[in-house]
Amino acid sequence: MLKPPRVSLRRGAWTCAGCFISIVLVAALLLCLIGFALSQLFKPASSAPRMERRALLLAATIPPSQKRAEPFGVFYQQTFTVEMDEGAAWLASSADGKGKLSTDDFAELHVTRPDGSTRTWSHDFRNTAHTEITSISAQDVSALFLPGRNQVTLTLRDLMPFTYWSQAYYLVFDAPAPTATATSTPKPTRLPTQTPTLNTAALSAATSVPTAQPTRLPTIEPTPLTNDIQPKDAEPKTSDSSLDALWLIGAGLGLAVVGVVFVMLVLKRKPPAPQSVLCGWLDVYDQATHDSLTALDLARYPTGAAFTLDPLRVSAWNGQTFVAAVQPSEHGAQIVFGKGQKAQRGDRRAIFEEALMLEDGAQFVIADRLRIEYRNPQLQWNADAYSRA
Repeated sequence: MLKPPRVSLRRGAWTCAGCFISIVLVAALLLCLIGFALSQLFKPASSAPRMERRALLLAATIPPSQKRAEPFGVFYQQTFTVEMDEGAAWLASSADGKGKLSTDDFAELHVTRPDGSTRTWSHDFRNTAHTEITSISAQDVSALFLPGRNQVTLTLRDLMPFTYWSQAYYLVFDAPAPTATATSTPKPTRLPTQTPTLNTAALSAATSVPTAQPTRLPTIEPTPLTNDIQPKDAEPKTSDSSLDALWLIGAGLGLAVVGVVFVMLVLKRKPPAPQSVLCGWLDVYDQATHDSLTALDLARYPTGAAFTLDPLRVSAWNGQTFVAAVQPSEHGAQIVFGKGQKAQRGDRRAIFEEALMLEDGAQFVIADRLRIEYRNPQLQWNADAYSRA
């Protein structure tokens, strides 16, 4: 049997050098990530834009109307164009974003966002028995908006007789504070695009007594609030820079763990087995049919050569049934016998249970008819290796 090749010292040196370089690179990358995370944690607060609370009057207070026997339907509707930024948005009855909402009977806020999608908030203020109007706290409508130009339509509707009324509606939202270079008179950017639609025909038909009409709203520009009081339901926001820093620290630690595992795998990696290539020549002779194959070059069968009888044939080995086969191994060419086949050398017979290595001059007679002789001047024949019974 041929001895396995020794591990090259040069290969070991290159492996150690690669491990050292990998450790240095992982350490340097980890230090960079930690430094960036610390810089984000201790970033000056002045670097973030200062936000201020603004309030846009969507509908003023509407007093109770004259009674009538039929519902009035839509008694107020108006559309606004609002430039929104990232931040919270609240619907309330007061400019500080805290006032409770109350309308007789139904309110709907329809938003067309910059990408063309729509979102709607609505609420029926009647109780379950439809006997009285119940107020609700200020509503968080941040999910209805996207940064950019949003079209907001407020619709108030009367569903039951005998009258209608409503408290004021304010859209309270966060917007960047104007910089020092801004002019003293900012240009209006959030203007109503549609006048209110009032159901005055239904009112005049119901009674001849003059009825109270909803107050028509003038063109309103969102006004910045002097206080920065958030509604009681608002939750404190987590600093984005802190979240980014924590994420970067976690990513750095994860990368460090991956680097350590990689280095351990490299250290434990076994040297690759040398690729074996079949070489040499075979003379094959069928003693029963007198068929023969001479000077068969094994280099033509890199995956192995399989021999079959009746008639004598040789083909590339791919797992098919065979009488004998020559296959490559990490130590060289080896001959494999079919299951239970008897192989003879000289006057001695044996049933070989494992593959045997081929060396120059090796001869076998398989199944009492197939004679195989191997020639390879580069290998020396060792008769003792095949003297077993």
